[in-house]
Amino acid sequence: MKILIVNDKYGEFGGTEEYINSFANSFAKFGHEIAVIYGKKYPKDFTNNSIVSELCLPILHARNIANAHNLTNELREIKNFIESFKPDIIYVHNILDHRIISSIKEAKRGKVIWYCHDHYFYCLTELKIIDDKPCNFVFSDTCIKNISDGRCLKRYGLPDDIHSLFEERKKLLESASLFDHTIVISEYMKQTLLKNMPFLTKISLVPRQVKIPEKVSRAYDYVLFAGRFVKEKGVHHAIEAMNFVTSKNIKLVIVGSGDESYMKRCAQLALELKKASNVNIEFVGSVPHEKMTHFYSKANVVVMPSIFPEPFGMVAAESLAHAVPVVAYDSGGISSTVINNKTGFLVEYGKIEQLGQKICFLCNNIHENKLMGENGRKLIQANFTAQKHIDKLIDIFES
Repeated sequence: MKILIVNDKYGEFGGTEEYINSFANSFAKFGHEIAVIYGKKYPKDFTNNSIVSELCLPILHARNIANAHNLTNELREIKNFIESFKPDIIYVHNILDHRIISSIKEAKRGKVIWYCHDHYFYCLTELKIIDDKPCNFVFSDTCIKNISDGRCLKRYGLPDDIHSLFEERKKLLESASLFDHTIVISEYMKQTLLKNMPFLTKISLVPRQVKIPEKVSRAYDYVLFAGRFVKEKGVHHAIEAMNFVTSKNIKLVIVGSGDESYMKRCAQLALELKKASNVNIEFVGSVPHEKMTHFYSKANVVVMPSIFPEPFGMVAAESLAHAVPVVAYDSGGISSTVINNKTGFLVEYGKIEQLGQKICFLCNNIHENKLMGENGRKLIQANFTAQKHIDKLIDIFES
């Protein structure tokens, strides 16, 4: 098959880009040809030898572009690229403008399949957070008032004219009806899409592939937080939870980078905790993904206090692949891998003391810790392998 991937970013940026690279490498091994259209590359000199052709269109990376912005040239380039490559499958990921989707569909080449990774289509702020809690509202003009009232946490800056933004996003949401098939990463995402897009008739849950180390070793040295250092990931909750971890000499190690002002706020919070309770917090900064095994292997437990309703929660899955149990807020798709009392603990959002108590339990009870970690590794090995992911995609691509 010839498979064309379309995404706003390409290279080494986040989970979607890592997925695109692993997808291309896996499918190329079976003789499939892979091409990509993208908006921005990270870093600029990134290359993937499994991808035979690329097209960079910066407009694909631009958020909240007004409908008045003329895309004639970009849409023509998309159609010409599709006509030249002649894909059997057009595998769409993060698309930010409804006209791009229409142009792809009008090219009349190949089945168009959408893999929904996030909340962009049905949430103006992209985070699904209201009043510092996960949001359960369906996309509607109520969202305009909620944002205007300052109730919604924002990932990026928004234009002053929220009404126009709402109308543009509504068109994008409606354009999802043009996809031939939709793929989601968790049952939570499936139900969320169906609430916001009841017109979707072909939607499949395809378990995400997780990199599983052949062997694992554990040192039980510290509590680990790993991920983007932003408010929606709840780093401040992880720090505050350490107030309730009474195990001796247990520190919190934070791996990741992000919002500088938020990082400073958390550093101050950690300093205050050190003075008050002598709890040590270590800020490691950004770490290449391939080096994360070092941190997982020394973790007693991984904490995931996300305010953001995670579509899946890759850090939790990776942690369990390394046989490390997880304590997390029960938000979004986290429960795909964190099974309460079996592979870790799920805590009601905002219960910081309970979060700390569950961390403390796993630090003080190594037998239960080891058992939950082993349960988690078996769960990932049984359900989230690359082969299972590929087999399910092939079924969808060839159906």
